Formats: sequence, C-alpha cells, structure tokens
Amino acid sequence: MSEERNAVRFRQAAALLPPHLRRPVERLDGTSQARAEELRLRAGRPLTLVCPEGERTVPGAEAPVRSMDLSLVLEIATQASAHTALERVRNGFFTVRGGHRIGICGSGVVRDGEVRNLRQLSSLAIRVAREVPGLSAAVLDRLWSGGVLQSTLLLSPPGGGKTTLLRDLIRAVSDGEGGPALRGVADERGELAAMYQGEPQFSIGRQTDVLDGCPKGPALLMLLRGMNPKCWRRMRSPRRRTLRRWRWRPIAACRCCVPPMRGVWRS
Repeated sequence: MSEERNAVRFRQAAALLPPHLRRPVERLDGTSQARAEELRLRAGRPLTLVCPEGERTVPGAEAPVRSMDLSLVLEIATQASAHTALERVRNGFFTVRGGHRIGICGSGVVRDGEVRNLRQLSSLAIRVAREVPGLSAAVLDRLWSGGVLQSTLLLSPPGGGKTTLLRDLIRAVSDGEGGPALRGVADERGELAAMYQGEPQFSIGRQTDVLDGCPKGPALLMLLRGMNPKCWRRMRSPRRRTLRRWRWRPIAACRCCVPPMRGVWRS
C-alpha cells in the first residue's frame, strides 16, 4: 500500500512536466516511481530522476531540456501565473498542489541586497511530496514528561527526513496522541503543511492552525494573539531575545527533526 501511494504521488508530480517529458517518466515501472525523490530539469541537459541510489537519466528522455520546457513547467504548475511563483523565489522554491515543491535556479534580480525575482531560468527540481504516517510513534513518548509536551530541539544531517518526521509529530500531537492541546504552526517556507488555496496538502492533524508565508517572528506573535495555541511548531529556533520579549516559554519549539534511531535528541 505504501509503494502504491508513493507511486501515485510521483505521477502527480510528473503531471507538471510538458507532455514530451511526461510520457517517458510515466512509463517507468512502479517500483522506480515509488522510490523516486526528485525530477531534475537542467537547460541543455537530459531530464534526470533522483533516487536513493543517486541520479540517473530517464529512458526515452535523453534529448536535452530546452529553456522553454522550464518555463512551461512553471506555467503548468502555477496555472499560467508563473510570475507570481517567481516572486516567491526568496525561499528557493515554491509549493504546488499536492505538497510537491519546485526548486528554481536562474539569474537573480537583486534589489536592496535581496533576491526579488529570477530571469533566464537554468534548472528546476521537482521534489515529490512524501508522507509517512506513524513515523513519529517511535519517538513521541520521549517528548512528554508529566503530561506536558517538553520544549525540544531535534537535529539531523540534510536529507535525513527532518520535515517528514516533524510533520508527523504535529499530526500525532494534534490528533491527541499523548494529551490534549491547541496547536499552532508557523510555516514560513511552506514546508510543513504545504498550504494550497487555504488547505493543507499534508495531514497535520485535526486541531492544527497554520500561518504560512510570514516571517517567523511576526507569525508566532500573530498565532499567540489570534489563535491562543498551547503549543507551536516552527522550522527554526526563535531568537533568545524574542523569548525574553514574550516572557513566555513555548511548550514545544522544534527547529528540525531526526529520523528514528539517528541524530541527537535533547529536551
């Protein structure tokens, strides 16, 4: 069932490709589709598939990707509103329906020391969205003490499943695994809930309120004032001066996550 679900997710991400690139990808066997993590498009080079074993070309898609193919992917992904997506490249990616992420590279347009836009696209990375329900079960009980969810810092190397584990922790706590509490998520980069037209594309629990696309500090203040959460999540630790300003100790502040059996846990 898990392999079938992952293959369906992959085909959903592949639907963002232009037809002449989509067809070879859809002909891949089910196991390859289920294991695929990313689709990479680079101008002047063939489309590649990223799997746990590494990166490889897709049979039948050996022709170089054209610059117009990159633009067409954005047109499909944004429903002909590519300019709005390019305005969000400060994060290095944007989220599309289904929770899939498209990373963008090109020539930056810089104003006042900040990247405001991209022109002359050079490459795209379509990251296939994945959920692993129940992943947090092996570690959730370590985060509770005396019926209270403890402030926690979770670490791992890049690509270790940080977002996937944190997302399932949020889902588990929100659905009452361990104790009741109202939850708030400050999802500045759209990685946890992957909001699309107001709906989370991932399962983050029945009692979770999400504020995405806002800078971390203001987002947390807005959640505290407006939604009165009993615990909150964010992808980075708050600055110490921010906590001093609030005079408030968060019940659960998560910077990032580790997969089970690896990494460092501190509470």
